[in-house]
Parts: sequence; structure tokens; C-alpha cells
Amino acid sequence: MSSALDDSPAGQPVSSKLITGTFPDDGTAQELIKALKAEKGIITANMFPCRGLGGSDEPGRLGILPAAKPVQVVSVVVPEERADELFNYICTEANIYRLGGGVVYQSTLQSATAFSLPKDIKEEKRSSSTRRVGANRRSVARDSTDRRTGERRNEPVD
Repeated sequence: MSSALDDSPAGQPVSSKLITGTFPDDGTAQELIKALKAEKGIITANMFPCRGLGGSDEPGRLGILPAAKPVQVVSVVVPEERADELFNYICTEANIYRLGGGVVYQSTLQSATAFSLPKDIKEEKRSSSTRRVGANRRSVARDSTDRRTGERRNEPVD
């Protein structure tokens, strides 16, 4: 949690809640994380891709489940005293009230550690040339030896 949100020194246990949301893979999760940081000072958010089904999804043929859709899951650790405020903000900002807008829930954490960033550090900018995705991800190669044949080969490196 940001020290701006909590008076506890960094590294100390604090009373916290975990807000988790599952959103369609349409950029909602990315925009939510940006808004949480810019507007609420929240720096403790995680996002990861998943596959999911919703209650409003049409059933498949012969009652079989429909194909799963890509979704994004966001989890945010927040101070207990701000949990309701931030829960409502997330629901509104992510527009979960639309059809297929996702689901958000809140749970109590047994313990969480305060987290803060130094104030004098500039934010890093990610340039598009340094981000490696897809086919570009394995653009670097290293020499290695095939254990079965003993032949030398170039092997991609992540």
C-alpha cells in the first residue's frame, strides 16, 4: 500500500482488504490500474490474464458449456479503512454494471505489509522497443550443446 494511504511505516503489518475483479479483455483492467494510481494513489495492484465464463453467456449446443473467453483479473490490496470507498470506485471506474462487465468482490486479509516507494525516484517509462512480445520475445540466441547428440546449436533465450 502506498504510504500516502497509510501512516504505518513501510514493512510493517497493517489491517487490509483484498479487492479482486474479473473483467472482459477489452482494456478495462489496464485503464483501471492506471486510474487507481493516478486518482487514488494505489500502487499495489496486480493484473493477470485468464479464461472465464459468465452467467450471462449463452449455453453451447446440447447444454454443453460455451467456449471460455479471455478475461483479466485485477487484485488490489487496500487499507481496511478505505476499502469500501475503493471498492465503489473500482466498480464505477470499471463499469461493471454493463452486461458482461465483470464481477468484483472484497475479502479480508489476515495480514498485509505496508509498501511505499521513495518520493525522489522518477517513474520509469517503458519504451516500445524494449518490450519483447510474441515472436520478438525469442530474438536473442545462445550457443548450447544438444545433450542427446552432442551437436552445437543456437538456442533462443527469453
